[in-house]
Amino acid sequence: MVVVIVVSVLAALAIPSMIRARDDRHAYNNSMQVAQILRGARLRAIGRGGAVAVMMTASGAADRGTFRVFEAVTANATTNGSAPTSDTTNRTPIASCLTPSWDPASPPPTSNALPLDALDYNLNLDVTLDFQSSIDVAYVDRTGNPAGGSGVSIAWVCFTPAGRTYVSTGSAIPAFAVGNTFIDVDVCMRRGGGCTSGIGLKRHVLVPPAGVARLYSN
Repeated sequence: MVVVIVVSVLAALAIPSMIRARDDRHAYNNSMQVAQILRGARLRAIGRGGAVAVMMTASGAADRGTFRVFEAVTANATTNGSAPTSDTTNRTPIASCLTPSWDPASPPPTSNALPLDALDYNLNLDVTLDFQSSIDVAYVDRTGNPAGGSGVSIAWVCFTPAGRTYVSTGSAIPAFAVGNTFIDVDVCMRRGGGCTSGIGLKRHVLVPPAGVARLYSN
C-alpha cells in the first residue's frame, strides 16, 4: 500500500512537467514544419529556375499561423511556332519575384501564382492547446531606412533562382521592391498568448539574408 501511494504521488508530481514537455515538443514540431516549408521553397526556386514565394499570416487566436507556398508561372511554351496559350495547366516558371502577379485568390491564368503547398495551424489540436504564431520582419528599404516591424499580421518572402530574397508586408498581394535589403523574418511559436505573453520556450524560425531557414529556441 505504501509503495502504491508513493508511486501515485510521484506520478502526480510528474504530470505538470510531462504536459510542459508535450507542449514544447508540439511547438518544436510545428516550427520545424515551418522551417521545412521555407527551405523547400528556396530549394525549389533554385532547382526549377523560378521564383517561389511563401505567404505567412498570423493574428493571435484569430489566425494561429497559416503558411502558403506559390510558384511564379506563365503560359506554357510551344514547339510548333504558335503563340503560347494561357490555361490552368501553366507551368513555365518566371525567374523574377518582381514581375509576376502574386494574387493568391486568383490562380493561373488570371495571376501567376500557382499554389504548391500549405500549413494551417488553426486546426483542432493547435486550437485545443492554444498555440499561437507571431511574425517579425526587419529589413532596410531602398533609401536605407529600417522597415518592416514586429507582430505583423501578413508577410511574404520570395526566393529567386539566384538565392536572392525579397520581402513584403501588410498586403495580401505583395509588392516586392528592387533595393529592399532583406534582414530577417522571425516566426515564433508558443502556447497560450503567443510569443510575448505565452508559456514555455519560444521556438523561432529565422530566415537570414540569402540563406536557409534556421530553428532556434530561447
